[in-house]
Amino acid sequence: MTYILPYNFVRLQPIPAGDRKKPTSHGNPDPDQELHSGRLTCRIICISPIFILPTNHTRSVSLGWDDNGNLGSHNIYEQFFCLKNDFPVIPASSIKGSIRLVAEALCNGCMSTFAESYESSRDHTHRYHLTSNSIYSCSEPFNLCPTCRIFGMATESQQNNQTKSNEKLFYRGKLEFSHARLAAIKVDYFEDPIMLPVMGNPRADVAVKVYGDNIGNARGRKFYYHRHDLQIIPSPNGYDTLKRWEQTKQPRNIRGFRWNMRPTIRPLHAGSIFEFDVEYQSLEKEELDLLITALELFPNLIDDQGKSIVPDSTMKFNEDYFVGEGVYHKFGYGKPAGLGSAACYITHWRVLHLQNRYQASPAVDGGWVEVQNLRQAVEDHKNKFKNVHGSQTYFKDLMAILRYPHGITKMQHIEQGDPAEQHLPPVPGKEKEWLKEQEK
Repeated sequence: MTYILPYNFVRLQPIPAGDRKKPTSHGNPDPDQELHSGRLTCRIICISPIFILPTNHTRSVSLGWDDNGNLGSHNIYEQFFCLKNDFPVIPASSIKGSIRLVAEALCNGCMSTFAESYESSRDHTHRYHLTSNSIYSCSEPFNLCPTCRIFGMATESQQNNQTKSNEKLFYRGKLEFSHARLAAIKVDYFEDPIMLPVMGNPRADVAVKVYGDNIGNARGRKFYYHRHDLQIIPSPNGYDTLKRWEQTKQPRNIRGFRWNMRPTIRPLHAGSIFEFDVEYQSLEKEELDLLITALELFPNLIDDQGKSIVPDSTMKFNEDYFVGEGVYHKFGYGKPAGLGSAACYITHWRVLHLQNRYQASPAVDGGWVEVQNLRQAVEDHKNKFKNVHGSQTYFKDLMAILRYPHGITKMQHIEQGDPAEQHLPPVPGKEKEWLKEQEK
C-alpha cells in the first residue's frame, strides 16, 4: 500500500542580495517616503473543526502498567483555549506565528524557525542544513528580509566585539495582532469530544528520508494539506472506555491502539467565525502587499447557488457554506487530522495618515480614513504581489499545498505502515501524477 504524508514542503531558493535591506523607521516617517499605516480587521471562517490547546481544563488518565513497564497516560483536553471569562479565543501569538510562516513562504523570506537537528525517540540525531547560507534566519537588524522587516527578528546571544560581552540582537516588528475572539457562534459551539490519530514525530528512519535529501539538505518549509476526510475517532466510545479503565484499573488493548499517543479534544464546530485586528505602521508598498496577501491568501467560499460570498462584519455562523476551490489557511492543533482549515477575509480597513494625525480636527478622527471599495482595494494589493512572485517556484509550491479541494484521497499518518513502504512526498501540485506513478 502507498502512503502519502499529510504535509509537503515548499522548496527553498536563495534569497537575492537586494531583498535584504535596512528597515524603515517605526515612527516619524520621512515625508519623501511613501509609507503606510493603518488597521485591518479580519474574520476567520472555519471550514473544518478547530482546536487550540488550553492552558487549563486538561487531565491525564493513567493507563497503568503491563509486563513491559509504565504504559503512560492518555491526555484529555476538555476545553478550547480561553481567557478568564471562559470564552474561546485564538491567541494573538498563534495567529501571528501562522501568518508569518505563510508570509515567509510567499516571498521566499528567511527560515526564522529552522531547526538544524532532529532527535528521535531512539536517541538518534539527524542534522540538516540549508542549500544556501542566504536562507538562514536574519542576524543583523539593519539587513533584514521582507518578513523580518514587518514581523521583527531576534537572534541568539552573540559576542559584541567592542564590549566582549554576549548580547541579543533584535528588531521590533511593525505589526500588532489582537486575540481572535468568537464573532459568530451557535448556542453549543463545542463539538462532542473526539479522539485524534497518533500524534507524534515520525521515527528516525522515516524522518531522515522525509525532512532531508540523501546529502542532508533540508527539503523545505513544511505545510499541511487540507483534507476532505477528518482523521478522527468519535469519542463517546473512547470516553466510555477511559471511564471504565479509571473504575476497574484494567486497561485493555493499549499497545495496539496507542492510547498514550492519541489525545482526546473538544474542538469548535466548522462554521465558527473569529475576528481579530492587525495594526501596521510605516510599511513600504511592497510590504503592505505581502501582509495583505499573507492574511487572506486566496479563499473562495460560495453559497448554495454557486456564488462567491462577499464577507463582511455581519457574517453569521453557518455550517452550510460551500468551500470553493481556493487557497486557505491552517490554524491550531490537529492539522495532520484535517483540523484547523479556515478562510480568512479582511472585512474592515482604516488607514492612518501619520502626517495629519496631530493636525486634523476631531471631525476627521485624528488622521484615520476608511478605505472605500474595500474588496477591490484588497484584491489590487494581492494582484500586485502575485504579479511579482506568482511565477516563482516557492509561490507555486505553497499554492499547491494549501489549495482546497486538492483531490488527494490517499493520505495516511506517517506512523502507519511499514517504513519501507513510505515514499518521499510528491512535488507540490503534482500529487495526482505522483499517485498514478506509485500505482504502476
